[in-house]
Amino acid sequence: MQRLILRKPVVLSGPNFIGGPGKIELTPAQFSGWYWRFDRHNDLLPINLICAGPEGLWHNITLHHGLHQLAIYEHVGVLQWGLDRVIVSSTVLPPYHGRAGDLWGAVKQFGDCSLSPHNTIWATGGSSVHIEHPKIDGGYIHFVPSNLPRLRVKIFIDYPGLGAHTLEWSSEKDGIDEIVSAFSQGWPPSRRAWAERFHWPHQSHVTWPQDYDAPTTLRLFAQHRLADLLGGISLISYDWLLAGDIESYGAGHPEDLELIKRIAPTLHRIG
Repeated sequence: MQRLILRKPVVLSGPNFIGGPGKIELTPAQFSGWYWRFDRHNDLLPINLICAGPEGLWHNITLHHGLHQLAIYEHVGVLQWGLDRVIVSSTVLPPYHGRAGDLWGAVKQFGDCSLSPHNTIWATGGSSVHIEHPKIDGGYIHFVPSNLPRLRVKIFIDYPGLGAHTLEWSSEKDGIDEIVSAFSQGWPPSRRAWAERFHWPHQSHVTWPQDYDAPTTLRLFAQHRLADLLGGISLISYDWLLAGDIESYGAGHPEDLELIKRIAPTLHRIG
């Protein structure tokens, strides 16, 4: 698996989650990995589990360092599966588009990217990890380590009134283009009335079941869940990707973070 590397900075501006000004910049890093420039100085912090604090806004993943924060990081970190050598600087709330696809598109259009001249470094855990969802009956996330340089993910979803859907993804053959194009899940559908009533600026950045047939809605829901999961587990390491097999049913950001917290103590390089 080869990833792209940046050669030019990419800046994306726009309204953040609550409608205020947001800005995020990705600049080329000299070395492999993902780094966070959290203030105006040149200090860089490797982006990994150490700087991932408790879930922030609406259970989104937030980076923390002192008083500095970067929220909704799962929509940024998912790009680690397609991009290497990156320095991230952002307002606390980055521009919000309901998906990572807008940032990924800007990278490919303006980043003057090229294929990485080196192979991706993979790491895996020492044993299987199983985490049950505390509130969803039968909900879980499960990890099985592998000494093969690849990650395979299987997403199971089941929504009342819509049905069930299974999505499989493999780093060996699948990229991130399709999954990062899916907007956040509009669930429950009644939230749409709330968004309209309070004039939330991102009403169009949501997959509302009212706008699609059930199979399309489920496919988009599963794609966004997969993108969020890849963004969450990117925090396992700033320069290694996680190898193994993951299954997820009804799990979310808290379970993703708990998974990598349990894997991290036994993480070791393979190959």
